[in-house]
Amino acid sequence: MKQEDTKQRILDKALELFSTQGYDSVSVGEIAKAVGIKAPSLYNHFLSKQAIFDAIMKSTAEQYEADTDQINIHVQNATQDIPVFTEITADALFEKVRQIFEYSLHNETISRFRRMMTIEQFRSPELAALYSGRYVDRVLAYHAGIFRALMASGEIAAEDPDTLAMLYVAPVLTLIGICDRQPEREGGADAADRKVHAERLGGVADRLAPDEILNGRNVEQRGGEQHRQQDDEQCPKRIFYDFSQHVHNERFRLP
Repeated sequence: MKQEDTKQRILDKALELFSTQGYDSVSVGEIAKAVGIKAPSLYNHFLSKQAIFDAIMKSTAEQYEADTDQINIHVQNATQDIPVFTEITADALFEKVRQIFEYSLHNETISRFRRMMTIEQFRSPELAALYSGRYVDRVLAYHAGIFRALMASGEIAAEDPDTLAMLYVAPVLTLIGICDRQPEREGGADAADRKVHAERLGGVADRLAPDEILNGRNVEQRGGEQHRQQDDEQCPKRIFYDFSQHVHNERFRLP
């Protein structure tokens, strides 16, 4: 096995163990055993368990940025993405939300890293700050920057961008947590079902009635369309899509 391959396997196995048992509960010997090498051999690649943890932090940040770059999301630089959100269509917003949500849930490395950090945030104030910075603060700052720019250009109504960012981001953070704890609640609406749902609740502002109620059940549409009844048991992804579409089109529309 090549040295670089062994090094990556150490990171992969360490992340797997840290994400289920916690950093303190995992020994270097356990990591080495999971990789299929002796503990002394592991030290040829990393000087300590902390060095493995630090390398995981660095590599997952790089992977996240590289992967999300493919869907034009650059959390480190809101300015770069302003053109993406300018005059974005309902379908495009829907697809972007779907991609980032499913990537965050289903990419094995990113999902395990989030679980690890959920555990490790209670280990020290430094890790708590790191968790908040990566999963809350920078995401809020990114969206607030997007909203601020769209307000300045007249794309959306002028409101407090930080509040709007919280309204937009909070559901996805909550629902990712739900799906992490209870994967069976994610559900699986097929593409056609998601398309119908997006068209009904998202898109152009004038398609939504002013008294739109987004509770996953009764939705009254403009133009005399009939009430539609939704199942009480909605998958979390669909609920977030509905909310994001509603906020984007109804709350933010220009008078």
